[in-house]
Amino acid sequence: MSKLNDYSKFDNLKEDSDDENHTGSNDDAKKDDLSRRATAAVTGSFIRRDEVSGRYRFEYNGNTIYEFEQSLDDVTIYILPPPFVTKGRQINCIISANHFRLGLVGQDGWFLNEATFGTVDVDESTWTLEDYDGDGDEGNKDGNKNRKIIVVVLTKANRGLIWDAALKGNPNAVGATNKEIGSNRDVAPITIDPVSKEQVKKDLLLQRFQEENPGFDFSGADFNGSVPDARKFMGGVKYQ
Repeated sequence: MSKLNDYSKFDNLKEDSDDENHTGSNDDAKKDDLSRRATAAVTGSFIRRDEVSGRYRFEYNGNTIYEFEQSLDDVTIYILPPPFVTKGRQINCIISANHFRLGLVGQDGWFLNEATFGTVDVDESTWTLEDYDGDGDEGNKDGNKNRKIIVVVLTKANRGLIWDAALKGNPNAVGATNKEIGSNRDVAPITIDPVSKEQVKKDLLLQRFQEENPGFDFSGADFNGSVPDARKFMGGVKYQ
């Protein structure tokens, strides 16, 4: 697994001694939090490819917020939660056909609250809290040897369709609510660059070739010119 930065917890989410019965912060704390998030919303963000793992990193304000990768069937998102998150019951994760929300149980705000880039097959999608195998410098800066990572698998409703990003909401509004973002919600989402998209097209097409011809090895295959779309090429994938 590639490295994820420790990005100061979940931005707007904080630890509580009784996470399952928490009723929210006081008014002053909420005002301070809203002010901080409004300031954070104007900072830059972008997606870059990790050449070692092949995953794509959504980076915000100099930190990796999540990584994602995709196959013919699904998009997998990897999120490093705060060190105090050690049990699945602490996590509030809601997957719908066109939207994704992630936060902590008992907290008012969301860490991620965005539209998905493509339509999701909700019944086939899952999330799990797994052991994080990052090294001591990146994964365990706080000395926590039992660090966890949230793995979300969003199954594509349209098999073989390329997602240019995992989530397509305003990328400069991590942790903010729709009301706080206002008109900025209409800003075009950050997506993978054209060169990276060609690489994704190649990866998905080779996955399709391997699936349809299990006795052959396509790992070293290459293409001249533009790579065909795996979803449409020669009659399309076997199921839509």
